[in-house]
Amino acid sequence: MNENFLTIKQAVTLTSRSEATIRRIIKKAINMKSKKAIKEGSLWFIDKDFLLEQLKLKPNGQEIDKTELRDDLTIQALIKQLEIKDQQIEELNKRLSEANILHKQLQDHLFEKTKQITEKKPNIFRRFLGK
Repeated sequence: MNENFLTIKQAVTLTSRSEATIRRIIKKAINMKSKKAIKEGSLWFIDKDFLLEQLKLKPNGQEIDKTELRDDLTIQALIKQLEIKDQQIEELNKRLSEANILHKQLQDHLFEKTKQITEKKPNIFRRFLGK
């Protein structure tokens, strides 16, 4: 038998569900006319993936928590938003750096202009003090 197929006892052990629940899922597979449930002699076998899917279980036998899925989606959305914000911060830092450079150039230019003016005309204190 394919290793992906389980007996009812194996399915009960794997899923921690009752034998009646497993039999209902087998009946459902038979009604769907799929090859997910097979009878060999007196034993019934069910496809492991189909069983886990029907019980909404993870492969390790734990139930899929809807809040866990929602949390995962929320975390992924938040990570994406953080990446976008990081890019925006980087762009703003570049603009700030450019503004600082322009500011420094303007200060240098103003300093040169005031220096030229003070060299041409002595300030008022120098006039009065005669220096």
